[in-house]
Amino acid sequence: MPTSAPARSDAQTPAEGNVFSRAMRPVNTVVERFIPSSLMFTIVLTFLVAILCLTLTPAGPLEVLDGWGGGLAGLLEFMTQMALVLLLGHILANTGPVRRLLS
Repeated sequence: MPTSAPARSDAQTPAEGNVFSRAMRPVNTVVERFIPSSLMFTIVLTFLVAILCLTLTPAGPLEVLDGWGGGLAGLLEFMTQMALVLLLGHILANTGPVRRLLS
């Protein structure tokens, strides 16, 4: 009677794992606790730059908002390329040959 291999769990318990993952666990804890999420970082920096623009330049609120919107629209091509890199990289990494190579 053939026996099946035990199901492989991608989530390892703290007692398991290689030396690198055990060594990086404290670093990961510190980073998760003290470094803000990227969205919050972006929002805070956006408001900080807007306030600095309003106080240090002769630009008014509408000019600052127009500059922010124009800059964002100018990055649309780059954002699309980065989204494609992420999507196609994920698709490629999940193909059979690449998955076997990475395992």
